[in-house]
Amino acid sequence: MSWQQAVAAPRSARPEPDHARRDPAPAAWPGGAAFYCFTDGFGVVTPAGTVTYDNVARQVIERDSTASDQQLRFGQAYEQTSFADFLRK
Repeated sequence: MSWQQAVAAPRSARPEPDHARRDPAPAAWPGGAAFYCFTDGFGVVTPAGTVTYDNVARQVIERDSTASDQQLRFGQAYEQTSFADFLRK
């Protein structure tokens, strides 16, 4: 299917984009979450609080007292999934 045909076709007839067939990101965090990464680390912000982690030092840089261990593990899983997706591209 050419790009012109794909654009003109009804949405249901359009081919599924590659990213839609890949493994999904970890399950969503209740109430929403924002994940961010930086050189050698990541952070996760949720309604419960914020946690920032240093991958090189393997320790938390900053953490609100209300941020749980589960939130840290969510961030680690999200980063791992995101990096695996990056390597596949």
